[in-house]
Amino acid sequence: MANTKLSDLRILLRTLIDDQSVYFSEEFIGDGTSKQFTLAYKNIIVDINGKVDEITIDGTSTTSYAVDINRGWITFTTAPISKKVVVVKYHYYENFSDTELDGYLEAAVGKLYLKGYCTWDVISGDLGVILTTGEKMLVCAVAAVIIDPNAAISWKTGEMSYSSRQNGVSGEELIDLIITQAKLLGSKTGTSFYLNIAGLNNDTNLEGDTNEYEV
Repeated sequence: MANTKLSDLRILLRTLIDDQSVYFSEEFIGDGTSKQFTLAYKNIIVDINGKVDEITIDGTSTTSYAVDINRGWITFTTAPISKKVVVVKYHYYENFSDTELDGYLEAAVGKLYLKGYCTWDVISGDLGVILTTGEKMLVCAVAAVIIDPNAAISWKTGEMSYSSRQNGVSGEELIDLIITQAKLLGSKTGTSFYLNIAGLNNDTNLEGDTNEYEV
């Protein structure tokens, strides 16, 4: 089994903070000179070949272009002919680019290291170890607090529950509480640890079961 990578954690973090992809389609008119077009949104999602969902010029699909995912630029190899309709269909992330989330996740791993939870090190996006589901959730929870120190985190173990929003805890103190709880549970078996992140792009009800993830 391959080591856990930041890209693996990024998918989970996007789910937790509700930063999912959004579909959009827009049109441009070629002028015979311009090769570059600016999309309405940034944080563009591309496939392994660096392409968006589809681009057509006068109804014919083309892959002769490059995408700047962070700036939202489409640059064609050859300028579309004057008056030809260019249709770009793509998905984008509403809030964070992959690079931004990787930065937050790497910072979270650093927090866990400094606070004595682990000895993980991120090299070229690879943590060098295989994380359990609980460890992945822990990294993402810390990353969520780094993104927004006022984010609400709730968790419960058996009959005991805790909510940072109810107790007015935020920032570094909240990170300490999460890590302390994870350390306590690390030596126990058969104990469920449910984690819930709210306040980041969603209105999760901390008292309900919506968006609760078992660690």
